[in-house]
Amino acid sequence: MPILRKALQRISLLGLTASTLLSPAAADATASVGKIRRSEELLQADAFLLGKPGTNSALQFSTEDCESTGLTMAPLDLTSFFQMWKYDSSTSLIQSIACPDKVITISDTSCESVEVSVMNSTSDNLQDFIFTIVADLSDDETTGVAISSRASICSTKFLSDGGSANGSIGKSIQMRANDENDKWIVINLSTGNNYFHFLRKYISEDADPTYASSISMSSNGNRIAISGSKPEGNNAFTGFVEIFDADNSEESVSIVTTDSIEAAAPILNVVLSGDGDTLAVGAVFPTDGTSTGGTSLVSGVQVYDLTNIDAKTPAKIGDLIVAGVMGDLPGLRLDMSDDGSTLVVGGRNYGNGRGRARLYKISKTGKTVVPFSGEGFLGGVIPKIILVALYL
Repeated sequence: MPILRKALQRISLLGLTASTLLSPAAADATASVGKIRRSEELLQADAFLLGKPGTNSALQFSTEDCESTGLTMAPLDLTSFFQMWKYDSSTSLIQSIACPDKVITISDTSCESVEVSVMNSTSDNLQDFIFTIVADLSDDETTGVAISSRASICSTKFLSDGGSANGSIGKSIQMRANDENDKWIVINLSTGNNYFHFLRKYISEDADPTYASSISMSSNGNRIAISGSKPEGNNAFTGFVEIFDADNSEESVSIVTTDSIEAAAPILNVVLSGDGDTLAVGAVFPTDGTSTGGTSLVSGVQVYDLTNIDAKTPAKIGDLIVAGVMGDLPGLRLDMSDDGSTLVVGGRNYGNGRGRARLYKISKTGKTVVPFSGEGFLGGVIPKIILVALYL
């Protein structure tokens, strides 16, 4: 399809730009605050995605099937036809690219729910929408819009994902009285200008020079892990790793902590599996499991299961991978397979200053982390090629 080919040729990851239809009055008003870039380009958009500010989610069919009538929010996918839409200025319809005969429709005259239905299959203008610029929605050069109904019986209702005004995302697409969360970012697949939309920022609650010294993100961008530390008195610090989900605003969904030690940066490295369901933490640990100083410290790696996070503290998988003295620093570099089944641990100063990388197999069902080929250097049967950079 030409639209997808053009998008893949010209768009950069998460490229965002103004891409909606505006009345002349709205365009003039927005230009005065520097938000419109080439209004004629907006009228010629071949396809666009409707995303939510502060998230990486976009509007799409509930299932990738033209028989589907539902709408939902899903992880942003610049190549998914079922997230692509086109606005027809002559009819005010928001038309699906994947299913050209389907348009976004207000379900009935109660003006509450929204669905996908066959074009021109309803009356009372329940398929007609208006895009209006929202000035200063973001700090960058992207353009925000509010989408309201042209139907007189629904004229006070705006398209919404049902999220709350604090920026949290919902899944139920509906029409409701406008609030601060009923705003959208339009991703224009016709141009691919190099704009990046600022999603969210995470700031440590207290003064912490180590916060975000190690971070990791799942492949789809829906989950991130951030390391940090906090003082416990007497020059001791506790390390922690906060887990955030993109659809949970700025509240952490889980947290991992270490025992307190006399080291300002207990966490060395964190890594999430590609699917975001497994976490490995390289950290410094006291040998006896209590607060201690001096030389009784070891560094090692602990693996955690994030598959179903019901409690704030995720379950450990297997025992701590311990290297011995702190100077070995296993976990200084970590990497993990997409499905969380394989972990590689890099360290330094092993055996009179040599570097070492070890490969482990992770079993969630057996709750074990076991080496592929003993405790030596990489060797034996390795399931895939691994490139490891060891920093001395």
